[in-house]
Amino acid sequence: AAGPALDPDEVFAAFDPLVPPEWVRDPVHLARTLRARGFPRRAQRVAEAIASPVERETALGLLAAAEKKPLTARRHLERALELDPDARDARAGLVRLQRRSLLKGDASTRSLAEGLDERQEAVLAGWRAEEAGDWQALRALDAALAAVPPGNPLNPDAVRLQVSWRLAEGGAELARESVALIDRLYPVSQSAVDLVLRARAAAAAGDEVAALVTLFEAAARLQPKRADLSIVARALEVVESLPEGTAHGAREKLRAKLQAG
Repeated sequence: AAGPALDPDEVFAAFDPLVPPEWVRDPVHLARTLRARGFPRRAQRVAEAIASPVERETALGLLAAAEKKPLTARRHLERALELDPDARDARAGLVRLQRRSLLKGDASTRSLAEGLDERQEAVLAGWRAEEAGDWQALRALDAALAAVPPGNPLNPDAVRLQVSWRLAEGGAELARESVALIDRLYPVSQSAVDLVLRARAAAAAGDEVAALVTLFEAAARLQPKRADLSIVARALEVVESLPEGTAHGAREKLRAKLQAG
């Protein structure tokens, strides 16, 4: 009888050329990218093998945040900042984790808020403007948000804020700009949230076919039985917003796929 199936990840783990990531310029970004591309265990091994204590704690914290383990993430990121108060990626990760508290001005986040750099300040101001529905203020932050580089943990938030005011203001041209912004973000984020946002932008641009194709991709990635129901709801909203004559059969198939489970 055949033995138990071998796990390729475990078989090749000992021979992984990325562990330890001694030759990699930015091992934190590498670990995050591996996780986003669907290799969470490999990402964890890379993070655990990082020589620099600051970068190791930062990587472990950002991976824990991506796995929706906020307490573990916060512990690692705060440890990184204890070791190096100028650890920007660690501070950016904490800003994401403590977004609600920062927006409310909680005293517990005062020291974190005082240490923000210009890019982190721009994202925080963008969140405030978005929450208030102040699209003019958010639009005024666009250049500052665009300056948040792709490797920064806050880059996805910055891009989504750029998209937010464009879709709120409306118009096909701004919608097409939104699609282009998300197309640069998605290869890094690999997030169903961004696919649904892209579908919404494509629909606003009048490209219903692109919206449907993007929603099918999102549905395949969502795995509804484990998905965030709010994301599924947003995807269904886009489906319902499409003109009735748009590929009726495909719309019904997509609706059923999103509602499955």
